[in-house]
Amino acid sequence: MAPKKNKKSNKLARMSDEEKLRYLQHRAAIEEETKRRKEQLVATYLKSKLKKEEAFTRLNTAKLNQQWRHNLRQIKCKELKDEMMTMENRFHILLDCKNDHIDMLLRDLEDAEEQNLKQYGAHAEIVSQFLGIHEKSLEELHARYEHKKQLLLDELKHNFRWMRDIFSRDDERLDLMSIIFDARNDDDTQQTHINFEDSIAVLNNEMLFEKDRFTKICFAEIQTTMKKFQKVLNDYSNETESKKNHYNYLKMRDEANTASIEENNKRIHEYSEEIKMLTQLCAKREAQYAQRENELKQDREDLIKRCFVAQNQLNVNRNEYKNKLEAMTKIYKNVIDKLKSITKKSEKIIKTAENCAKLMVDDDNIVYPDEDNDGEEFDKMSKFWKRCARADLQCQELDVRRTKAAQENKDLKAALTYYLKTIARPASVQREIKDGGIQLNLLPVKAG
Repeated sequence: MAPKKNKKSNKLARMSDEEKLRYLQHRAAIEEETKRRKEQLVATYLKSKLKKEEAFTRLNTAKLNQQWRHNLRQIKCKELKDEMMTMENRFHILLDCKNDHIDMLLRDLEDAEEQNLKQYGAHAEIVSQFLGIHEKSLEELHARYEHKKQLLLDELKHNFRWMRDIFSRDDERLDLMSIIFDARNDDDTQQTHINFEDSIAVLNNEMLFEKDRFTKICFAEIQTTMKKFQKVLNDYSNETESKKNHYNYLKMRDEANTASIEENNKRIHEYSEEIKMLTQLCAKREAQYAQRENELKQDREDLIKRCFVAQNQLNVNRNEYKNKLEAMTKIYKNVIDKLKSITKKSEKIIKTAENCAKLMVDDDNIVYPDEDNDGEEFDKMSKFWKRCARADLQCQELDVRRTKAAQENKDLKAALTYYLKTIARPASVQREIKDGGIQLNLLPVKAG
């Protein structure tokens, strides 16, 4: 190391001020280029590392999304299964309720028909009982009336016979007395006849008087009897008036009930027709329900088979997904560990990038202020790829500049080598600056 240092010190000592200045500028350019190459290498490494991390992040995100979708599918399958079981139970409950309702309506219809028949029979029996009672009461009243009438007629006949017998006896007595008087008193016939005529006249008068009196008595008795008869008839009418009215009322009721019974018979006939129709409809519906029930049973069996197959498949998938989940859990732990290590590396990279950013010049920024300050929404990936494209262009530009600088370094090395070998004067080397680069035009120098 010491000889090199002495050599360099000797070289610097042998150089003039202008050559020293050019040599130091060249050394500064080389160091700057080396620094830029290092920064470029670091940036390239960081970009590749970020791409790999983004790829791993996308892969892990896709795996997590896939597992999440699988979990959602499992939850959806479970919900659909529960909903299907609920609908099946609800359908069975509704079917049982409909059947119970139909049975209840049929029982109510039978009970109503039976009650109607019972009420009709009871009403007919009550009406017949009322008619029998009133017929018996009328027969009793008629018998009592006939009995009283017969008693009065018998009494009148007896009185009439008694009076006729009395008149006949009196007439016979008179005839007998006349014969006796004729036989005994022939002499006094005239006188007797006169007396007899007088007595006959007197007797006739007495008999007429007696007859008038008896006639009046009989007429009074007949009047009394007629009054009694009229009274009995009035009493009978008064006694039977309420019953007659009640009988008329019952007769009207019976007519109304007869009309109601006829109407009820019509309604019963209509209801019977409707019951027949409903029975036929029920039979038809039962056949339809039986067919539908068989179809539903077949569907249920198919669904049970499908559910059994799905359950087996679900168990297989569950075991498979469980194994996958365990593997994913392990992978997830490894990913977490890797992400933690990547986070640590990213922090280190960010620190390194910050340190590099401090050493970067204004021309090396790949993001322009007008783009960062744009208030419009933008796609993160498009922004990223724009930055990548811009960085790629800058890298290509830097490659061109590096190539140009390398060529200039080669020219400088060749010039310095030639210069050091020939130990030429400083005036033999002319420097021209063209396009921000260094171009050396070496003049031929004669040896010695």
